Amino acid sequence: MGSLYMVEDDVRDGRLTAPYGFVPDDSEYVLLSLWEFAKDKRQFIFLEWVRYEMQKSRFGLEQSPQLPK
Repeated sequence: MGSLYMVEDDVRDGRLTAPYGFVPDDSEYVLLSLWEFAKDKRQFIFLEWVRYEMQKSRFGLEQSPQLPK
C-alpha cells in the first residue's frame, strides 16, 4: 500500500500494479512557508509547479490501463 504519488513511476513502469485502484484516504500534502506564497513570486511559481506536477501525476495514473476507471 502506498500513496499514488509515491509509487507513480513503479506503476507506470509495470513494477507494481494497483488491481483495485487507489482509495482516497483523506491524507494530504501540505506546502508550508513562513511567508504568504502570493507575496513572493518565486514561492508562488514553485507552488504552482508543485500543483501542476501533482495533477499531472494523478491524471497519468488514472489513465493507466492497470487502474480501473
